[in-house]
Amino acid sequence: MTVDAVKIVARLPAGIRAAGVDNAAVVKLRDEYQDALLANSDVFPEPGAFALVSLFFEEDSNKKVTLRGPVGAQQTVELASGQGVDFAYEFQAKQHKVFEDEAEFEGFWKGLLRFSRFRWVVAELSESTEAEYKAAEEKAIAAANVKETDGAKLHEQGVAAMEAGNFNEALTLFTRAFKTCELPEEALENDDSEDPHAALRLQVLGSRAKASFQLKAYTVAVRDGEMVERIYGRPVEALDSLDQTEAGFYFQSVLTSAEANRALGNRIEAGSGYMAIMLLKMIEDQRAEIQAEAGQTLELPVAPELAKTLTEAASAQLAALNMDENSGTIYSLKISLVGVTPEVWRTIEVTGHTTLGDLREYITMAFGWCGAPNTHEFEVYDHGIVRFTTIPDNFVIPDEEEEFDERHEICEDEDLTNVAMVASKVGDTFTYIYEKGDWVHQVTVEEIREETLNDDCCAGHDDEENEDKEHEHEHTSEYPKVIGGARACPPDEVGGPAGYAQFLQAVSGTPTERFPDRISALNFAKDNIGFSNNALDSWGGSIGKRSLDAIIEEVDEDEEEVVEAEKTPADLEKGGWDAEAFILDEAQKCLATIAAMLENGDDDEEEWEDDEEEEDEDL
Repeated sequence: MTVDAVKIVARLPAGIRAAGVDNAAVVKLRDEYQDALLANSDVFPEPGAFALVSLFFEEDSNKKVTLRGPVGAQQTVELASGQGVDFAYEFQAKQHKVFEDEAEFEGFWKGLLRFSRFRWVVAELSESTEAEYKAAEEKAIAAANVKETDGAKLHEQGVAAMEAGNFNEALTLFTRAFKTCELPEEALENDDSEDPHAALRLQVLGSRAKASFQLKAYTVAVRDGEMVERIYGRPVEALDSLDQTEAGFYFQSVLTSAEANRALGNRIEAGSGYMAIMLLKMIEDQRAEIQAEAGQTLELPVAPELAKTLTEAASAQLAALNMDENSGTIYSLKISLVGVTPEVWRTIEVTGHTTLGDLREYITMAFGWCGAPNTHEFEVYDHGIVRFTTIPDNFVIPDEEEEFDERHEICEDEDLTNVAMVASKVGDTFTYIYEKGDWVHQVTVEEIREETLNDDCCAGHDDEENEDKEHEHEHTSEYPKVIGGARACPPDEVGGPAGYAQFLQAVSGTPTERFPDRISALNFAKDNIGFSNNALDSWGGSIGKRSLDAIIEEVDEDEEEVVEAEKTPADLEKGGWDAEAFILDEAQKCLATIAAMLENGDDDEEEWEDDEEEEDEDL
């Protein structure tokens, strides 16, 4: 069959709007089917995997139905827009009630599962029979009961199948091999613990991506590359944790992923991959100089011959793409508060590689929120809602008696997802939810453009004359930036649009149940607005807002504490809350400051720790 490469058009029974694997259902049954359930992080279904599919209905968004059944044979799907092929998987299913309030959905069903942007979705669903279901179930159980132990041998067999041109057989062997080298639990909990399967895992994922590439399943190859990065981090992080052999496999995977992105027409993503490989050339160029100064031989992070092969390939592709190393895709995002009239909005520009985690910080600063931790989610529609939030490093499911935030299981990691992944064209929308649902921000893509980012250091300086001189100033990136907006952001913890309406009544002199008078409402606001919120600038009772500069600068030890003068009744009556207040320059200053802190966060943290140690020694 032939389908659009960008959008999966599902053929579903009447009344069903969408269907796909839902993390919430998987979490509910993790103890019962921990090793057998298809997860949205899986690039390929494991042998004998079962899928838990949630159905989303047209008329009743609260109606819940979950189907469970075995995943079967792989099919190849021809993509209509010249972007190669994709894989779909047969499955049989019947209702399996996961949630207490599920509606009845009788019968047996069969269909096809495909991976969309963030989840496995149902591309087709039609009626089946009990006999077909039982036959598929027995086959899956038998496959799941085959215990694989020799991953290296399976990998060798997969490589031999690839060399013989049997790429589908190779994919099956590599997926079986990957099952044998899953991350041990102690490695998930502790960065310093040994990972005995690192080299084999990297080999398997890299080889599987190559097999997919040979079959022109480019999107699948890219997802295997993303899995490598998800496990081992970005190139600089990976070099810190991998030995020479493992790093070689890692960068081979980066090259395959870049080639697949190039085939898909993802020019910027392909260029980023090639430039990551050129890091090896930079290290090699610096190695000779360092060795001369140190008087000792230094080992390269990747074997010299392999590094040469990789960098020559990456360099040639960068030249073919005619890419400037500073090229970037810029997204113009209009962000509006839902439920507030007149509209409170900001328009900010970010690069496509901006993670949702960083975007959260940018929204906080651009609006003037305080930025309360652990109270937010992003929601993206992908055949149902997919949620993203902050996932702690090395998060693992704790024991039953331990308390934890269930969102860490249900949501995807916002730091592994960027703006370009959630929005691909002008008009795309997604949602940012703050304060656990009190505030909903509608994010709309207004413009997407490619441009060369200004990364020149001290434009106009002569590099040769200044190369040995220390800079006396810091450099800031051109993006993110606020380019427009209107009206003041409400105070944190005010209670959403309804609470804000009461607050506005109170500050205008009308008592409410929560705020008995104007001054109590203004004092509440004083303690609950962010750095770029200018709504209280005119109020005589406001102590004023500290700037971000004051937060990050050191305070002189001998500086005496400034005691605030007591406010007089006249001060308290002066001015008030200005709901129309918004100063673009101040919002941009705050945004630029937080962006610099995020970009140099690790360095700043180490510097602050060093300063604290020096202070302790002085004392």
